[in-house]
Amino acid sequence: METKFDITLEQAMELLNLKAGFTENEFKSNYKKLIREIHPDTIRNLNPTARKIIEDEAKRVNIAKGIIESFLKKEYSDYSENQNSNYYKRNSTSYNNEEQQRKDREYQQQQRKEREYKERERKEREYKEQQRKEREYEEQQKKERKKISIVISLIVLILVIIIIRDVSNQNNTNHQVVTENNQVTMNNNNQVENINTEKPTQSENISVTKPLQNEKTSSITLGSSTEEVKSVMGTPDTISDYLKQWVYGYSSITFDDNWKVKEWSNNSGNLKVTLGECQSNAPYITIGSTREDVIKSMGTPDIIYDVLKEWVYGSSSISFDGSWKVKEWSNSRGNLKVTLGECQANAPYITIGSTREDVVKSMGTPDIIYDILKEWVYGSSSISFDDSWKVKEWSNSRGNLKVK
Repeated sequence: METKFDITLEQAMELLNLKAGFTENEFKSNYKKLIREIHPDTIRNLNPTARKIIEDEAKRVNIAKGIIESFLKKEYSDYSENQNSNYYKRNSTSYNNEEQQRKDREYQQQQRKEREYKERERKEREYKEQQRKEREYEEQQKKERKKISIVISLIVLILVIIIIRDVSNQNNTNHQVVTENNQVTMNNNNQVENINTEKPTQSENISVTKPLQNEKTSSITLGSSTEEVKSVMGTPDTISDYLKQWVYGYSSITFDDNWKVKEWSNNSGNLKVTLGECQSNAPYITIGSTREDVIKSMGTPDIIYDVLKEWVYGSSSISFDGSWKVKEWSNSRGNLKVTLGECQANAPYITIGSTREDVVKSMGTPDIIYDILKEWVYGSSSISFDDSWKVKEWSNSRGNLKVK
């Protein structure tokens, strides 16, 4: 069931770290910083419980954004007359006094510090709670895998006992048949000679010439069947029919509706999966590269998200568009072979209205590309573009951007 949130204007401002008299630029900047923290790159590896907490936080942030946007469309004077808020109660005469303004600034700074302190405490509590739930979840999974292993062992033992019993009964039956046949052949010597000189039957020829079957494949790939997965990896530790997922240790394989492999998560490195080997002379990956180009450059990904159209290599990832062409990446650990071009020493500084080509010449290939946000990240700094991919704003947190 979807969680509903009722947020007032004051709560929305506190959630977005806004104070009385905030500007539209402050609002957009604070919103972007918060929403970046809950981008899919940051939650894909979390368990369902932790992911639910962050998704609820994202909903609250978006609701707060809508409330602030509605407020900005109204006249400030009309709103201050109709709301009973401590943020906007001001005496028009005393506010013009310099001493009153100084006290207001001190009060706002104190309120901001208190909000920041409460926010840090809240995040620490949530982080500790998340860690606790993750540990409980891992312990529960271990117990479940142990139970499943015991059940499977018992089933195998029962099957072995049944097979041994059936084989024993069959041997007894064959022994009786052989004894009867020997008695018949002793009484009919002529028939015995004919039988000895008779050619092999058709069934005997078939048994000799019958080709080998069930030849095992050495690795799993996209489109492999459940039989091929089982022949390569053996019996899974956990089977989720609802999720169409098989689990091996901390790794998993997910199937489509036809029970063909569509994605995997090789967290433990124990899955025998492949899409192909990387080639030493393969060109670097760029925007618009195909899946085949990515495989040649990087080899088989550790994780494949079919719905998100995302491949993960270590802590870095590559995302594709609807045509499976590269549209963005997150090269957090610098292990991806990606490029948009090299920076030039004599390139001009970046300014408002600069093109993507100008940015590449000045800064080189970005560490992270957000196609939806139209944002490029260099270290802890970022550059944002408008719909025409012209520079409209930047955040030079570490002073590493060549902007002017």
